[in-house]
Amino acid sequence: QKYKPTDDAAGTISFKIDIKRRLCSHLTRDQVIEAITPTLLGSENNGKEEEDPEKKFGCKFSVKLSDPDFAIRIEVIKTLCGI
Repeated sequence: QKYKPTDDAAGTISFKIDIKRRLCSHLTRDQVIEAITPTLLGSENNGKEEEDPEKKFGCKFSVKLSDPDFAIRIEVIKTLCGI
């Protein structure tokens, strides 16, 4: 079933990324976000021209830290990562 946004901006899906790191001081929050953003937006181009997420998914995405439509939880423990 396709998700329909509930916020005022029609066609916009909000999300936030929660990152929890344990025993992992060598990895920053920004590095994790930079690494997963292409996967989240489906823009791993593999040599192809990058596709606009709005055209691909039929909606826009926005970051909303309080009361988002979706929360993505990422946990890193030493060298293991779970989403």
